[in-house]
Amino acid sequence: MLTQEDDVEIHALARRGWSKSAIARHTGRDRKTVAKYLAGNRPSRDRAPSCLELYRAYVEARFVDDPHLRASVLFNELVPLGFDRSYPTLVREIRELGLRPVCDCCKAGGVKVTVGLDHDPGEELQLTGLSCRRRLGARRRMCWLVPCRTPAGCGACSPTG
Repeated sequence: MLTQEDDVEIHALARRGWSKSAIARHTGRDRKTVAKYLAGNRPSRDRAPSCLELYRAYVEARFVDDPHLRASVLFNELVPLGFDRSYPTLVREIRELGLRPVCDCCKAGGVKVTVGLDHDPGEELQLTGLSCRRRLGARRRMCWLVPCRTPAGCGACSPTG
């Protein structure tokens, strides 16, 4: 199977009038392979099954329980069950298989509210469960609060979640 660069090069040389034999010599490929690619009969490979297929039911059930479940938490749950791949692989497979449900609140980005807090240097403020520490010498700190748009609040989108 040729790379995409080889395929592009073969077609570019053919458009310039090169013969199939000349293209084959130039690219180091067999003449019949060059002829197949020029004819559009490229071999295709079937995608290998996902490494997450064995755990798919578990992952789907966990996302039904909590659509905001972090992939790192899911990874820590799957490793004892026998998942032997890396964390980036898990994240990529979740994305490619479309397992994570879409939260309308998170998709819309919520409503951002800017709150200016005046407090003394080194003072710690408690604001809806968030600890707001200010930098030394600064007189003001801006905090972003993102409340959930759903009427009841989904819990994970709000600052207290």
